Amino acid sequence: MKSKIYSNRKLIGTSELQITDESMGVVSGKFVPNKNYEEIRKAIWNFHNSTSNNKFEELNRLRINCQLENEVFLFPLGGFLITDFKELPNEDLEFEAAGNYRHIIEDNFLANPPKERIFEPWEFITIEQKISYEDELFKEIGKTSKKGILDFLKLKKHKLNEYEFNAMAKLSSNDDVLFTVNKKGENKFDYAVIHLTWKGKIEENDNYPKIEFFEDFDHFLNYRLYPDKRDWEE
Repeated sequence: MKSKIYSNRKLIGTSELQITDESMGVVSGKFVPNKNYEEIRKAIWNFHNSTSNNKFEELNRLRINCQLENEVFLFPLGGFLITDFKELPNEDLEFEAAGNYRHIIEDNFLANPPKERIFEPWEFITIEQKISYEDELFKEIGKTSKKGILDFLKLKKHKLNEYEFNAMAKLSSNDDVLFTVNKKGENKFDYAVIHLTWKGKIEENDNYPKIEFFEDFDHFLNYRLYPDKRDWEE
């Protein structure tokens, strides 16, 4: 399936993705960069040549995203990788997303045509919205990749700080946003609907932002999206 590849809000190229390891949820394809890719290319080269323990943190700062042509964002647990070596300038570049959820593989790469699974009043989001929603959520739960010298003085962390989040879709009528969720260790949930408060700072009350967890995508469909759809159609 055709896809657009982003670094932060900038489109850096495209790729025609296909399943390369179904059991591990891996899709990949030739990466066709545009001129924006030159802004991050050195960082990709450094990643492949680095032996630093911080190499993945540096890669994460590129904030790579992949959106399929049907507007679905991938959120692979194994992350994204652009294979590009400075020492091999004549080799084709490759893009890979490893550890995609099973339903993403089935709905978008095995089904023909791909299954439509987001319905009004829910809607897919743009890369600008995705970054905006994630940034706001990180502010509201006090999540940051930067560790400050005074971190040890913080008396309290928000209960949602232990999770990783990726925005996927939104409810058109309010600030409810569907996120994928993941955390180290035992993880009972794959998705959550979070009602952003848009305060732009950490919520001192753990009850906010309000969150509703779902075990998997079908759980979200049956207990949230379909009821919202019925109410919207009435």
